[in-house]
Amino acid sequence: MRTTSTLPVHSTRAFTLLELLITLAMLALLLGLLLPALAQQARVHNITTLCTSNLSEQGRGMQSYTHDYANRFPTFSWTATNAPAAPGTPGFGESIINDTTAAEWQALNIIHRRMPEHWFMNASGLWLPYISYGNLVLADYLGAPLISPRNLCPMDANRLRWQREYRLFHDGTPTQPSPWINGADVPYNTRWPFSSSFEVAMSTWGPTGGPFAVSQATTHRTYNAPSTYNVRANRRISEVVYPSSKVWMYDMEARHTTERPYFFAEETASNPLLFFDMSVRVRIAGDANRGFNPSTPQGTAWTVITYTPELWEAPRRDGTYNSSPSDTYRGRYRFTRNGIRGRDFDGPEVPWDGT
Repeated sequence: MRTTSTLPVHSTRAFTLLELLITLAMLALLLGLLLPALAQQARVHNITTLCTSNLSEQGRGMQSYTHDYANRFPTFSWTATNAPAAPGTPGFGESIINDTTAAEWQALNIIHRRMPEHWFMNASGLWLPYISYGNLVLADYLGAPLISPRNLCPMDANRLRWQREYRLFHDGTPTQPSPWINGADVPYNTRWPFSSSFEVAMSTWGPTGGPFAVSQATTHRTYNAPSTYNVRANRRISEVVYPSSKVWMYDMEARHTTERPYFFAEETASNPLLFFDMSVRVRIAGDANRGFNPSTPQGTAWTVITYTPELWEAPRRDGTYNSSPSDTYRGRYRFTRNGIRGRDFDGPEVPWDGT
């Protein structure tokens, strides 16, 4: 008996031209949705890397300074009792009444000596150059330009513009927004192109707490600075106890991981921070310790910062510049409990030890 085996027949079906076109269109649509997000992610990464690089460079310069100056921090060293004669600085004969005005005159002396134009400003007693102008001391030490994008976060568009237009500040006609409101002829306003995006820790240049310490005043950019003699510029890096947990320098605004900038102390804000171990790490402000109030250093209260931004600063939480009601923030690493002998991250706060 003969048997017949039947082999299975496989039929194949090719994509039609219409189906192929639909598939390609869907892929193109998906790529169109993904590519902008990937490009934005790459842009943020590149800018954060550049900002981190600028902070690292500042850290290396400051570390070199401490080696050459007996472990002292790179800050304004003139005080009311040791300010040298400074011939050639206009107005220097005016009275130096406290450490704040001595530091101002040191800043003005650096600017006057180093700028090709003979830059004129008066010491006003109304600004603390230690906070956002310590880069002047470092640049003078390194022989680096006083006005440089390396002093800035690359996303600090206003300060970058002030640097490009620094002569307009000198002439009294800067473009807006700027702190020179309505062309007001206030000589010390010409300082702004020399400012940095980065603040240094308060306790690196003065007493940590008590009657001689600087504390926060009514707004985020105003401070209570006691009129005392010879109490600043005497801190040393050897006093730092927790170098990997204590912030040395930070951007005043969180600009990298959100669609718009926020004040640095915003709970969810991420910011590159320079620590005393010379590492730069991106940390969330809400993960930092709360800090303390230098006016009452033995108490449990922290500094409350009232944020009332001007048009050249990050807006409030709601995206506006309304003055009322103001946003409030904890001081965090601007006012670390126990100062440079304390810690900001990865451990409990350190009680004030009286230094």
